[in-house]
Amino acid sequence: MKKEPGIIIVKVGTNILTANGDKLNRSLIRNLVKQLVELHNMGYKSVLVTSGAVAAGKEITKLSDNMESITQRQIYAAVGQARLMHEYEKLFQKLGVVVGQALLTREDFADRTRYDNALRALYGMINNNIVPIINENDVVTVEELSFGDNDVLAAATAIALNADKLLLLTNQEGVMTANPEKNKRDAKLIRNIKDVNEIFSAISDNSSSTHGIGGMHSKVNAAQLSANAGIPTWIANGLHPENITAIINGKKIGTNLIAKVSKLSEKERWILCAKNASAGIIIDDGAAQALLKKKSLLMVGVKKIRGCFDKKEIVEVVDRRENIVGYGITNYSSDELTKALDRPHSLKKEVIHINNLHIA
Repeated sequence: MKKEPGIIIVKVGTNILTANGDKLNRSLIRNLVKQLVELHNMGYKSVLVTSGAVAAGKEITKLSDNMESITQRQIYAAVGQARLMHEYEKLFQKLGVVVGQALLTREDFADRTRYDNALRALYGMINNNIVPIINENDVVTVEELSFGDNDVLAAATAIALNADKLLLLTNQEGVMTANPEKNKRDAKLIRNIKDVNEIFSAISDNSSSTHGIGGMHSKVNAAQLSANAGIPTWIANGLHPENITAIINGKKIGTNLIAKVSKLSEKERWILCAKNASAGIIIDDGAAQALLKKKSLLMVGVKKIRGCFDKKEIVEVVDRRENIVGYGITNYSSDELTKALDRPHSLKKEVIHINNLHIA
């Protein structure tokens, strides 16, 4: 039986919305909206994850260079978010589609009640033929509490909504074998990726995009997260918005990260969405093997703590080679675990119970 069209997440960054310039490119945004409405008309439920609020704010606001950069960004986002949303609303409305705004933070995903509330609102819009337009709430978010960039926000949204496909649009053709800005001759498009560890050397230049926060490294990390959760994911050129419907229609465009066959529980989806990538627990090989055999993580297998986190927070669990083993809800804070490194038997409970662990 033919599968009904599902949810398509499309993420666009600042370099796409400005067409690599300094101001919003209204022509490109208009073509982007046409593509999303075309998905809508094909029966898909399109969801847009967008950057660009800061760029939109900079168009009409000039702030003092003496101001703290975080505060500058918050003010630009506050001014620009309304302008950006108005632009989208106007264009979608002309094509007969209603849009709704959702400004989210990592805390909205980390807290289960807020996560469930956000999902209820998003599904409510989707089921009523309203296109959700999602952005991180840069007005209230500081670096240590943010997703880092909207690529990760898009991947988390795709996982939370159990999307059919995720498209991360960039100003390159896709993932290349070399940095095309520095080595155009050797830069060849990689069509399919099964294991991102095999291609990270090709994108070792982890520079940020010109106007946004993320770069290709960020996109591949985000794409790996969604693909590992069973969501087919593409990294493709968004300067040609027609690539959106072309990919959905099966054309070979950009880089496809092959999705793993994955049936996740609702709890596992939440754990993947809510994880704090800046915090982690490094374990030995014995502990890694135990986790793969569906056993809880004990303190005796913990070798190092990365970053700061509170108890009940969701953190990465990685092996000595920094390969991700899984993500889980820790029973202890980073301070408690650091103190217990020399006294592993002093803790009464397991570090992460197997029921609160998702193996990557």
